[in-house]
Parts: sequence; structure tokens; C-alpha cells
Amino acid sequence: MTMDAVQALEAAEEEVAGLLTRIREIPGIDLQLLEESQAAWEEFSKRDAALFASFAEGGTLHPMLNAEWRLALAEERAESLEEFIQSRDGL
Repeated sequence: MTMDAVQALEAAEEEVAGLLTRIREIPGIDLQLLEESQAAWEEFSKRDAALFASFAEGGTLHPMLNAEWRLALAEERAESLEEFIQSRDGL
């Protein structure tokens, strides 16, 4: 189960990376703000997942819970980035 969660997380993180690449190619994007935003999101994601999984700290469920929570956050981030791209398509 943990391996499945980690693999799903890796796929979601790859999707986020691909969306960030697309955003970097949009004319007029403030790349510094984009990078700062992504770095802050990554830090939040790690800390929020740590909090979520903390009740299982030291147990066998801990890595899976951490990966599953980060997966949920990565999926939300991908959705948000996709909306950002679509909002710029009309400009």
C-alpha cells in the first residue's frame, strides 16, 4: 500500500512539474513569484502532511499516510495550476 501511495504521489508531482513548465512559458509571467510560490507550497505540503501523519509516527502506517496526504495536496495544486493556465489562455 505504501508503494502505491508513493508511486501515485510521484505521478502527481510530475504533473505539477509539467504544469509549472507550461506556466513558465506564458509571456509576462513573473518567474520569481512563480518560483517563490512553488517553494512555499512545497514547504506547506511537507509540513501539512507531517502533521496529518504525526499520530502514526514510528508506525508502519506513517509513510503511507504522509504520502497519501501529500498526494491529495499535489492533486489540488495541479488543479489550481491548470486553472491558472486556462485563465491566461483567454488573455
